[in-house]
Amino acid sequence: DLFDKVAKAKNIKGVKYLHVHTPCPSGWGFEPQYSVKIGKLAVETGLFDLYEIEYSDWKLTAQSERLLKKKRLPVQEYFKLLCPSNQILDIELVQFAIKLLYCIITYILTKNH
Repeated sequence: DLFDKVAKAKNIKGVKYLHVHTPCPSGWGFEPQYSVKIGKLAVETGLFDLYEIEYSDWKLTAQSERLLKKKRLPVQEYFKLLCPSNQILDIELVQFAIKLLYCIITYILTKNH
């Protein structure tokens, strides 16, 4: 997905912006071998959507759009790898934050269509 977005951006005149979610083992405190898995879980749990905005037109891209049609993985799966001892993980707080984000995203999507 990232490769396609970079290739597409190269063909657009003017300013481009790419927002990339990149798990950081040393900064986030997890083992480097989990980097790809954590990145994928961010998408599969719905914490980070893959999308494009082109000329004010917003749309989900491949993987995130497919996830709309099936059940997403629980957010806890993502945080289990980041916080294996659950020392900083408050599940109720995470669930509240996700509900809040869902409401914000739903508002944005319905406002634009």
